[in-house]
Amino acid sequence: MNKTFYMKKAKSYVGYKKKKQFEKDVVIECNNRKADRNILNRKCEFKTAEEEIKDRYEVAVETLKVYKRYLPGIIKDLSEIKDPRNPNKIEHKMSLLMLYGIFTFVFNMSSRRDSNSEMTMVFMENMRSFFPELEDLPHSCTLARLLVKIEVEKIEDAAVNLVNRLIRDKKFVNYLVNKKYIIAIDGVHKFTREWEWCENSLRKHKKGQPEGVNQYYANALEASLILPGGLTIPFMTEFMDRKEYQDEGTDTEKKKQDSELKAFKRLAFRLKEHFPRLRIAVTLDGLYANGPLMELCQNYGWDYMIVLKDGSLKTVWEDIESLKDKGMVEKYSGAEINNVKQEFWWINNIEYRYGDNGCKDIKVNVVVCMETTKEISRETGEELETTKKFAWISFKEITDRNVEKRCNYMGRPRWNLETQNLIEKHHGYAYEHCFSYNWNAMKGYHYLMHLGHIINTLTLYSSEMIGRVKKKGVRRTIKLILLVFKGYVLDVEWIKDKTDVKYQLRLAV
Repeated sequence: MNKTFYMKKAKSYVGYKKKKQFEKDVVIECNNRKADRNILNRKCEFKTAEEEIKDRYEVAVETLKVYKRYLPGIIKDLSEIKDPRNPNKIEHKMSLLMLYGIFTFVFNMSSRRDSNSEMTMVFMENMRSFFPELEDLPHSCTLARLLVKIEVEKIEDAAVNLVNRLIRDKKFVNYLVNKKYIIAIDGVHKFTREWEWCENSLRKHKKGQPEGVNQYYANALEASLILPGGLTIPFMTEFMDRKEYQDEGTDTEKKKQDSELKAFKRLAFRLKEHFPRLRIAVTLDGLYANGPLMELCQNYGWDYMIVLKDGSLKTVWEDIESLKDKGMVEKYSGAEINNVKQEFWWINNIEYRYGDNGCKDIKVNVVVCMETTKEISRETGEELETTKKFAWISFKEITDRNVEKRCNYMGRPRWNLETQNLIEKHHGYAYEHCFSYNWNAMKGYHYLMHLGHIINTLTLYSSEMIGRVKKKGVRRTIKLILLVFKGYVLDVEWIKDKTDVKYQLRLAV
């Protein structure tokens, strides 16, 4: 009996070794050829011009279903912005200019000059058939001059209203975590100039240069609704404004400028004002791990997961080490998935004191995830293990029943906002381009960019369009949509017949 047992064990061990060797051989083979591409690399899939034209008409139909569903509400909100221009000299209505501005970013125009050259009369003729507001094509400078004068925050209000409508229509109900909407908030650098292009811009000393040589830059705090797969819905921005929020104090050479933490308080107040009863969980980076901010979130009734860095909240880490030494930590081991193993440990109800002389205290729950990834070395073919540490402060107490969900679906998705920033900077939205050196107009273009980004997200990730996006990629699909509308005058009546239906958006994420 013992002999049979050991023979089975030996066979099992041999099978395990063969399996591991097979995995190594596959990895080595993959490393010796070009990496797989997410987008198909092939020539035109159509055999005749008629097939391609038919496909373009289908693209126009599916795109216009989304545009006609959501753009009218946006245009209505934007039309209500007070127009400071002389009524007798107005050539282009507010609705026309705002729609033109949205299309600038929907179709990834990288500058005002691109808008003038890419939006042609054919484009206008096709779009005017579905959006009568587009009576004529304005010059991009006309929009820039308007943005200098109007209350551009109303443009952001239109984005907030759109998100509110999507929430009421239950478009995001499948993506809630613990019945809460996950909102990531983080600071973003927009652009830097070597001269004082605007008195509102932040200022800092340029490294390696004599005293008095400064750089001037625009920074903002972004709030975005988190969706699966790295997708976000950007809807609120708080700019850091040196002119409006500086505190000169007694020494004018040491002016205190606006900061992320000050901007967070303003943004949080506006977020609560716009969504007073929405169940929200915010995910934040380590800068926000402090008592006053956690107290603010709790007063607003928000759940939160905040990154806790090793150097932050030293008294909390000291308490953690003391409790670990006493064995007063709870642990949970997750299943190994795709060669990734997660080990969690946590301590609840740690007292953290803050304020003047520690006059205030708050209970914090700290959870740490040790994530081990197994990889095959490209050089040697040997199996390597890399371990990363993630730590958060959680509003809710951690248990073995909620630890994976809170860490992986509330804490980790903060990186979605980083992905959004990369997309807006490098994938067509010209985030770092200054469309105007007027502070008010620059903000207006920023808000229009977010409206364009939202419209593209709803369009490209709808269940009808996602197949094309998987084949072509996001940027090529946007180029295709622009080509459809500016390439030739479309058969409007045929398209209207296909789009004049009750349309229900379904996101394929």
